[in-house]
Amino acid sequence: MDHHAKVPSPLSSQAAREILADLSLWPVYSPCSADVIAAAELAEDQKVSFWDALIVTAAWQSGAECVWTEDLNDGQVIAGVTVRNPFKVRKTAPSQE
Repeated sequence: MDHHAKVPSPLSSQAAREILADLSLWPVYSPCSADVIAAAELAEDQKVSFWDALIVTAAWQSGAECVWTEDLNDGQVIAGVTVRNPFKVRKTAPSQE
């Protein structure tokens, strides 16, 4: 195996535009000031970092049932959102996925 193979050329402009067009269809959530306050309260209540609490708040506001992160406890439910660690080895698939 050649470990010195060249990196493939960058995407063509057309391919990049197609990818961006696809990504533009994804829903985007922008937290408002009330979400920031709710996250601060959640962080204090759950003893997690503000940023983790903001992610959970955004997930809940977006209707997500599950958040994949290695920064919180796998299986933990915060504000109705189940935390899953993508690096944890499982014997069976969790029912929330």
